[in-house]
Amino acid sequence: MTNASISLSDARPVEILFLDIPVSDVVQRADYIQVFEPWATQYVDAIHEGRFGDAIWARYHMMGGVKSDGKLEGADITVTESITEDAVAYKQGYPEDYAKAVSLFQEYLSQSDGHLDILEIVFRIGREDVSGIRVPESV
Repeated sequence: MTNASISLSDARPVEILFLDIPVSDVVQRADYIQVFEPWATQYVDAIHEGRFGDAIWARYHMMGGVKSDGKLEGADITVTESITEDAVAYKQGYPEDYAKAVSLFQEYLSQSDGHLDILEIVFRIGREDVSGIRVPESV
């Protein structure tokens, strides 16, 4: 299936784990979030174009918590490492929602996605037994 057939409501999250902020909230700058450019626009565009790896990458940046060296504020991990830790925690805590996210991302996989590596992390964690992995409390 191509990304041209995606029909998503901007008022609802694409899915509730990785892409949990509705496009409309980003566009309208909802009171509960503060987003930063160019990441907010990249998040919206990537979702509309079905590039969910790019959207996840932008989601992790648009709240402003990533330093210029690519590490998270207050942590000594990269965005990719944070996504990996979050993926493990999501699969452990919300296995049904995780399976839905994986299914959605696989169904609408776009070769124009600039962050297929991020989706591969999500897919890999989806295939792995993560029950014995301990995730840091901050996740």
